[in-house]
Amino acid sequence: MNGWALVFVLAAQTLPKQDAHEHRPRLTFSGTAELSSHVRVHLDALVDALAADRPRGGGRVQALSADARDAWVEVSGARADVRAGYGRLAWGRLDEIQPSDVINPIDTARFFLDGRSDARLPVGFARARLFPAPAITIEGVIVPFFRRSTFDSLDEASSPFNLAPGMPRPDPPDAVQGGGRVSATIGRVDLSTSIYRGTDTFASPLGYRRFTMVAGDFETVTGAWAIRGESALRVDQSFDIGVGVDRKTGAFRVLASAIAHRDFATPFATATNNVNVIGSIERAFGRDRYQARVFGVANPHDRSGFVRGLIIWRVRDTLALEASAAGFIGTGDDGISRFAGRDFAALRVRWYIH
Repeated sequence: MNGWALVFVLAAQTLPKQDAHEHRPRLTFSGTAELSSHVRVHLDALVDALAADRPRGGGRVQALSADARDAWVEVSGARADVRAGYGRLAWGRLDEIQPSDVINPIDTARFFLDGRSDARLPVGFARARLFPAPAITIEGVIVPFFRRSTFDSLDEASSPFNLAPGMPRPDPPDAVQGGGRVSATIGRVDLSTSIYRGTDTFASPLGYRRFTMVAGDFETVTGAWAIRGESALRVDQSFDIGVGVDRKTGAFRVLASAIAHRDFATPFATATNNVNVIGSIERAFGRDRYQARVFGVANPHDRSGFVRGLIIWRVRDTLALEASAAGFIGTGDDGISRFAGRDFAALRVRWYIH
């Protein structure tokens, strides 16, 4: 299917506990072209800008960034397809926090401001899929070049989301990453299992660690409920297991999940355990012209968490206004609680051009 879209976003936000005030305009272009019945080309590119006052990070800063979130070509047939280029590939089934979603690095600021889907950073890749039967998919992925995660793609050194300002950055590893995934449908249950050999995209004190992940997930529907589960073992490093449900009833959609995480003991650290409870509720109003959403993550043991609220007003088909606010509660040692003090409020205007 051929088509394109242009979206311009004006965004202003404040992080009062960090004395930071930011403007983040963004222009995105997305287009797909079918060159034939078997060949498809897709481009999703963006230009980000920053004008900010970050007193704790050096004062007034400006930055400009351009990237292609997706730029690939796909050749497909009845029993197989191949996609190669630059882009994002999501594994796992849970919402927002997906233990087996390891192919793409993450922009931390975007994760908190917009969610995981927008936070994935693209990588160069080649993916091949085989469809030996209607209910079976065999997938192989190769990522030839390493790309690290970032605390913020826009002037990371001064960003209030940077947990390690001024720390030296280890040299990136020169190692190919890749793995495979097998998915199948048995009755009303979708299942998959995967294995991946990769590199942690955030550096540890010893640099970037290699890992081998073995993972599995499932999804099924019973009545009005969707039930999902996911687990991921990083050999000699960590283990995650979680389950989640969601239900849509009228104008409401409710999601809830819980994930247990264990870091194994090493010569440099003791074993640790964390449980995160994730939930969200959405409601549409006025024939879907208004939408409200609340999303939260809680760590009961540490009595810490994160909550984000969002209200969207679709003024017309080509214009939307958004207001959001988020806060961190308590402190802890899991991946989210470490960002305590980064509470924010934001306003956005989105203009869609088709």
